[in-house]
Amino acid sequence: KLGLKYETYETEVVIHPGIVEKKQQVSSGNDPYIVMALSVLALLSKEPIIITEAECVYNIQGDFLKQIESVGATVEYIHN
Repeated sequence: KLGLKYETYETEVVIHPGIVEKKQQVSSGNDPYIVMALSVLALLSKEPIIITEAECVYNIQGDFLKQIESVGATVEYIHN
């Protein structure tokens, strides 16, 4: 969905270098590690990546969003 090339294997995923060119919304599937990975990817994107169910990251790393902001990310909280 993000327009990046990737390969999946039995125990790993390889994501090839690329840049997200347009604003995207993706679901974390309530997986805090997916939130973390997508947050790092968003740092390199030209456009925002909206990560749904991102609050699950608090279960394993309560201050993660503050940490990602400290390295240049802009975090916005959207409530439906």
